[in-house]
Formats: sequence, C-alpha cells, structure tokens
Amino acid sequence: MSSPRRHLLALALGLLAVCVLSSLFLARGSWGRVWGDESTFLAMTESLVHDGDLSFTEADRERLSGYPQASRRTVILQRTDRGVSFSKPVLYPLLAAPALALFGDAGLPITNGVCLALALSLGALFLRRIGEAGDASLTLATFAGTSVLVAYVAWSMSDGLQVSLALAGLVLVAARHRPEEGSRPAGGVDPWLDSRWATLVGGFLLGLLTALRYPNALLALGPLGFLLWRRRARSAVLVALAMALGFGAASLLNLGLAGAISPYKAVRASFNSTTGYPGGPSVEGPEDPFEERLATQSMGVRPRLEPRVSGYSTLYFLVGRHSGLLVYFPAALLFGFLALRKGDTLSRFLLLGAVALGVFYLVWLPRNYFGGATFVGNRYFLVAYPALLLALPSLPSRRSLAGVWAVAMLVAGSALASVSLAREVDRSSQSHVYAGIFRRLPAESTADGLGGLEERYWSTEFLRFADRFAQVGEWGFRLSSETPPAEILIGHRRPSGILRFVVVADAAEIELIYSDWRGRRTFPIRAERGRARGVIEVPASPAWRRHSLRWQPGRDWLVNVVRLAVRSPEGVPVEAEIRYLGPYRLDRKFFDHAALEVELPTVAAAGQASEISIRLRNTGHRSWASRDAVPVHLSYRLEPAEAGRPTRTGRSSELPGTVRRAQNVDATLQVRW
Repeated sequence: MSSPRRHLLALALGLLAVCVLSSLFLARGSWGRVWGDESTFLAMTESLVHDGDLSFTEADRERLSGYPQASRRTVILQRTDRGVSFSKPVLYPLLAAPALALFGDAGLPITNGVCLALALSLGALFLRRIGEAGDASLTLATFAGTSVLVAYVAWSMSDGLQVSLALAGLVLVAARHRPEEGSRPAGGVDPWLDSRWATLVGGFLLGLLTALRYPNALLALGPLGFLLWRRRARSAVLVALAMALGFGAASLLNLGLAGAISPYKAVRASFNSTTGYPGGPSVEGPEDPFEERLATQSMGVRPRLEPRVSGYSTLYFLVGRHSGLLVYFPAALLFGFLALRKGDTLSRFLLLGAVALGVFYLVWLPRNYFGGATFVGNRYFLVAYPALLLALPSLPSRRSLAGVWAVAMLVAGSALASVSLAREVDRSSQSHVYAGIFRRLPAESTADGLGGLEERYWSTEFLRFADRFAQVGEWGFRLSSETPPAEILIGHRRPSGILRFVVVADAAEIELIYSDWRGRRTFPIRAERGRARGVIEVPASPAWRRHSLRWQPGRDWLVNVVRLAVRSPEGVPVEAEIRYLGPYRLDRKFFDHAALEVELPTVAAAGQASEISIRLRNTGHRSWASRDAVPVHLSYRLEPAEAGRPTRTGRSSELPGTVRRAQNVDATLQVRW
C-alpha cells in the first residue's frame, strides 16, 4: 500500500472512531447533562467570561441557580483567606474562556479538540523519525482511535488538556534523542525539534501538567532518567528548571485567581441548588456552610496502603470492566510489549515513567486508581498513555495494528449494544458496560464510587447491584423478564454455603434463573393463594475475591458475583419481587419471643374492637424490623372456645422500630373479637 493510501486509511479510521463516539452519545440521549467535574469547569469558565474572576459571588450564585439541575449538577468551591472561590486548577478554564465566549458550552470541547490536534501533530513528527510517513499516520490513528482518548475531547474537563500537555511535552523533550545518536536519517523532519529551545518548552509544558495533577510529575522520570543515564546532567537540570517554571506559573495563577496555590489543599466541598450555595464573601460563624457540607460528605479519597486491594486493583487495571487497559487502551498493551521486547534505553525510561504513574495510583489510591465516579476507561492512566506511544523503538507492523483495531471494534459494538439496552434504565457514565465483551470481564469489586450502581447492606451482608436491570428498593428489588439478567456482587463476612432469596410474583408460575462462574441453574416457583412465591436456596460457589469493602474497610469480605433473571414458562412478560435473606434459614428461632405484659379486656362483645397494649422480648437469633429484608410484623390469633371451630388470625401491624436481640418492645394491637 502506497504512503498516500495509508494516510487516507488513517484518516478514515479516525473518522470511524469519531462516528462511533457520536453514536454512543446519541444512543445515550444525554446531551444536555454534565457529569462530575464538568459542572465546576463550566462554572469556572463562565465566571471568567462574565465576571472576569473566579471568586464565587452573587452573580455566580444567580447564574448557577438558573440552570436545570441536570446541566449543572455540583460545583466544588473552596474557602480561602479571600472568601469563597471555585476549587479546580485555573489553567484549563483560562484557556477555554475565549472559546466559551464564542461558542457557549461547546467551547470547552472545542478547546480540548484544538489542544489534542496540536499535540497529535507533534506526535506525528516524532513518529516519522522512526518510520515511514504513511505507517506513522496509521500508528497515530491507532493510538487515538482505538482508545478512549477521543471520548475525552467531548468531556468538558481538564483531562483532554492534560493528555495533550503530556504528549506535546514528552515529544519536545525526547525528540532530539530519537532515534539514537548517529542513526537518524539524513534531512530530519523538523530540525527545530532538535533544538534546546524545544527541550525547554517541553519541560515547561510538563510543569504545567504537574500543576494540574501533582502525580503527573512521575511522567518526567522517563526523559530525566534517560538524560542522567546518558550523563547529560546539564540537559536534565535545564528540563527540571523549565518544569519548575511551568509549575510555578500555573500555581501562581491558582493563587492569583482562586486564592490558593493548590485547590486540592484548600477547605473545599461540593454544592448545588438543592444543598444551597454559600453566601457572601465571608463564611465564618457557627452556621458555616462548608462545615455543614464537610460533615456530610467526603471530598476526594483518603490514601491508604492496602496490599490486598492493590493486588485486585492491578488485575482490574489490566482487564477490569470499567477501567481495564484491554478494552479501553488495547494499543497500550501492544506499545508496551514492543517497548519491552525491542526497545532501546529511551524506550525503557519512557516506559518507566508510565509504569511509575500507574503504580502510584494502584498503591496509594487502589480504590480510586481510575479517577472517581465520573470517567470512561481510566482517566488517570490517560495521561501516561502518550509515553507508551513515544516509547516505540520502531513502528508496529500493519498486522499488529489491525489486531488492535479488531479488539477496538468488538469493544465499540459491545458499548453500542450496552447503551441501547440500558437507555431507559441508566444514563450514567458507565452505561456502556452491560453487554458483550464487558460482561465477560470482572467487575471492580474494590472500587468506590462507580457510576450507575446501587449499594445496600442487608442481612448483615453487602450487596452492590452492578447494573440498573434490577429495580432496587429499600429492602428488596424487582426483576423483569423483559430486561437482561441483573448482576449482583455479594460480600460475605465469612464463607457462605447457601444463598437464600424470597421470590414473589403475581403469576401462576415463574422461573428464577441463577448463574455464577460455575454455571447456571433454574428454579421453578409455583403459586400459593394466587401468587407465585417461595424461598430459593442456592449453593454458593467459592468466592475468589477477598478484600475489604467500603462499609467496613478494616475487615475482609468474600465477594460472590451472581446473575439473576426471571421468566414465565408461558413466555409472557412477568415481574418478580425479590428479597435477599443471605445465608440464614427462616427457622422458628428467628422469631422466638416472650410476652412480658399483655393487657386484655375482661369482657368483649362479638364484632367489638379493642386496643391492647403488649410488651415483648426478642429471644430469637436476630433483630426484628418490619422494613427489613426479612420483614417482621405483629399479629394475633383467636383460639376457639369450642372444639371444631376454626382459628382466626388478625391483621398484621408494623413494629414501632428495630428490635434487637434480648431487647424489649412496647406496642399496641387492634384486636377485633
């Protein structure tokens, strides 16, 4: 294939990636919504355009209060010596402000696109130093088009700017050293890349990148380590000084416009129109809104060394459903393999920087290594992705690039199918993971804050509904035969031999379909008194995951992943209400009680109603609650005075609250004689 044809093929593949992304956005039907940090960055950019500052003023409050909740979900604010201001790095909104003034909310994605286009242009010049121009275009198209990189162009957050700074900065610092000295073809592509000025500009860009997120500094280990290894200490010092200059400039911008050198070190909290926004420049006093918000929320994730959680998170980092490199960065695996197998010194040092950044998050923030609730793929690793591209010692073969595109097309088809299935039940940032290849990958049981999840603590066990196909209520959930199987992660505190579910449906007969990693089982449930009902007991497969969960971080849990579905033998639509009982049997000891005091009337006429006071003690094995997963109610039974006449059971009434083991409860019953 001639070089012009390869250029055209690269362009066609890039357009294909854009079309797939646009189709996903259209299928999800959520153009008017923002996710996570988008709200803050949009509000900051608007504040710069309309007010010329980043202080949170009455004008900002009125502007935010006028938006629909879906278009401005939460805004993160910080308290400084100057008062209240927005709490994100200011570099991104400062760059995006001109585009927002011209194009409205679309200005931020336009800014992302322009920054990425410039960085990719530099990447193309770099790749042409190690191969033919047509193959360089195909490699670059694979780098961008088979990953989630293009998705972050449409996201109004700083991640698009960060990956652009990483790519541009690393190219400018490393280009003069690629290929190795003496092996460069005659007539370099762009002599300016060989100049010391290019190196200094690259270091400055890496300093700006570090100011946006401090751990990004680890990427500089690649070029700095290479320079020191090659005994070019002067060049290494110049790059470090340029980085310090960029970092200092961005930090001074933060201080001058928002009142804090780093927004992540200030007192900060999230606010929206429901919680109310803090008022006035001064927020001191007993009714400090920041203190009220901080008491009910946690901004960010506390670092904690958890070796077992890090081990599982490393597995998910590679093949996880929500964050794995296999599905979100398939080219990264190819580039990393080639850099290890065939790479030179520069390749290995660039690879070291990318690995160092990944290890930092997996060890220091193993529950949040992917970047919080609002992400696609792994937005923290996104910044390290360019280092793997530049670590290539030579361009990959076209056959290997075709393999990466085959994986990407399988992933894209699965994502389209998932969003179509989940469109009516889930429009979160994770609605693409419910079908196809994603369903075959392990769900991140260590993760905190994945979008679209429902979590409950029932029967002393932890349940995480990994999708929205189960309609989760306060004490149970509903399944429909017209939706895919619901996937549930169940955390046990000790090995569980049997899992028990109460199933009720308005049908003559239904079937509950249970599946886990060992296989699939079907349980028929037939009608009693007009409704299909029954207790299903399922032998639990051994759980291969054992780690702490956020409900009790100091204790390890065994985690099972099961799928449940219902269907009617007649093939008609059916819904079932399900309550999870855990490993516990519903034996008589569960309800054992002692009546301590009962006030009965001495005389009662037939048909008369009496209010009876009663005091009971819970002598059973577990707590009682009328709104528990296993509901417990009070009732009474009238025994006949004459033999042969039927016993009559009265109406049930709720307990006044939770009654724990060995605890007394006072209640009243309405008894009709």
